[in-house]
Amino acid sequence: YHSIKPTQPTTTISTSTGPNDWNTTTPVPTTLKPITIEEATQICLEGFMNNTEIANNMGLCLDISMNLHFCTLDIFQNTGDMSFLELHIDLSLDMIVQNLVEKNPNCTLNVSNSLCPNGCSNNGVCLFDQTCLSNDVISVECLSPVKCHCNKPFGGKDCSLDLSGPPDLELDRDCCDLRTESCDAIKGFGSSYSTRDTIYAKIEFLEKVNNKWKTVEEYTRATSINENTIWINLKKISELTLYKNIHNQQINVSTDESLALVKIYINYMNTSFVEFKSFKLYDSKCRTCQNGISNVLWNSCEINGKCFSSNETSPLNSNHICNPSLNNNTWTLLDPFCFGENEWTDWNNLDDPSGDGDLELFSIYDIYCKNPFHVQIETLDGIPFNESGQLVHIASNYGFMCLNNQNKGSCLDYKFRLCCPKKPTTTSTIPTTTTTSTTTTTTTTLSTIIFNSSYPGVAVNYSINDLLNAGFRNVYDKFYSVPLTTLEILGIRNSCRSDSILCAAGGLSDSNILNLVSCANCYRVLTKTNLNNPQFVGSAYWYLTEGESFGFSRNSSINQYYADYNDHNDTYRLSWHLDRGIGGWRVGNVIWLNSDNIYKKYIYIHP
Repeated sequence: YHSIKPTQPTTTISTSTGPNDWNTTTPVPTTLKPITIEEATQICLEGFMNNTEIANNMGLCLDISMNLHFCTLDIFQNTGDMSFLELHIDLSLDMIVQNLVEKNPNCTLNVSNSLCPNGCSNNGVCLFDQTCLSNDVISVECLSPVKCHCNKPFGGKDCSLDLSGPPDLELDRDCCDLRTESCDAIKGFGSSYSTRDTIYAKIEFLEKVNNKWKTVEEYTRATSINENTIWINLKKISELTLYKNIHNQQINVSTDESLALVKIYINYMNTSFVEFKSFKLYDSKCRTCQNGISNVLWNSCEINGKCFSSNETSPLNSNHICNPSLNNNTWTLLDPFCFGENEWTDWNNLDDPSGDGDLELFSIYDIYCKNPFHVQIETLDGIPFNESGQLVHIASNYGFMCLNNQNKGSCLDYKFRLCCPKKPTTTSTIPTTTTTSTTTTTTTTLSTIIFNSSYPGVAVNYSINDLLNAGFRNVYDKFYSVPLTTLEILGIRNSCRSDSILCAAGGLSDSNILNLVSCANCYRVLTKTNLNNPQFVGSAYWYLTEGESFGFSRNSSINQYYADYNDHNDTYRLSWHLDRGIGGWRVGNVIWLNSDNIYKKYIYIHP
């Protein structure tokens, strides 16, 4: 004898294409008011005393203390649900019968009134199982040896219930949060359930995959708590993708939403399940659910059926972040140059091309930060400085200069912004000028080039002297016609420290200006990659594929047809053959350099 708790029945699983009815909801019974343990004890005690048979056997045939204890627990834990009192009265009567069977002389019982009420409603007969008299130990069949044996299709304690149709069913909830609540069992309510007959249950779990239903079926038996309440266990809830996502388990398929629909069918016959009630399972990390209606939270993302908090990164790609202010159902790509504890400043224009030229010397004004992580410079029309066709100079941690006497006509007007550590908002006075330039340019769709404050990320027309002045040293200087091996280039790693920066570049042998250069961490750049699978390091996508090629590209789309054969007009691709016995292949849009003795390949390292 114990407090009532649902059991786990044996289930079988099958898959099918489920019906729709996604928005079907069920009314929830009125919530009962919580009561104290003292009030629950008083309810049970009065209920026992009001039953003549229990009162007559109390202290003689029946140990009321045990019955009272578990009755109190059930009513207290179920917030004053009075239907549990009837259950414990029936259990107490069954215990009196058991003691009678065991021939306890202190037990008396009016069998017909107590165990076969209403004369079995003229739909059955009251019988006593004689085999129970010979048993030394009470078996399951003899827990209620005296009961109504009903004629079909009737059932129930007094044979008054017609079991030919499905019983009434309402559920105690229309939503259940799989993250914070226990959802593996649900309570059902009805006008009258048979506590003596089996109630069969069919459960359908439905999730949307590619806008189609994926259905898992479970067949079980409901546990009759009393004539108005049943428990239904949902053992296969752990098979749901939603459940696995919440508990970080491996999944085989992604769902469309962090949501699942559960349909409950019950019947006294295990052959027909037609009518159902339903409720929804959801993940409160990114959803709300009330009255069967669920919505995604404004400050969360729901991506491939899984919930992510704002600013949470993808487990598969650290450059992808949940940014619900932009899109709450797809990943947002982080700015690869300025993110995390850093942020871009506003655009600034400190000078104009009048006089000697446009001098954007941000360091002398002591604004924002002294050592920016990156600097971005464009014309006022939004053209990247290295797409402007003008000769410009970048001074490390100092600023940007375009001199009129080095450019035909005059310099364009440029603006800049800095990538600085985040800090509390402050007010800074920044001198500005108004430009009246009428220079016309054609806007390009190419991305603005970013450069680090002490070395270029990706840049064209970059001065070798700027690299040397920044402390870089040359470790490789060969014509494009000279073959290169994987062993040779990996050997350059011996010149690197863990924090060393490597710059790979190409340019004319008689020029101090590099056609194209990119710099990034030496160890990461000189790491082998698979074919056509470059890795983003610093400001570019780098690759080192044995037997194919070494180089970088401004975007991840490459075609290692030995060297990178993709987009011959792209000025931001550098690719050198590896282990092919020939030189080449390209620096920017200058290609077919396999036998060339005019262009050179360079590698610089710092420190």
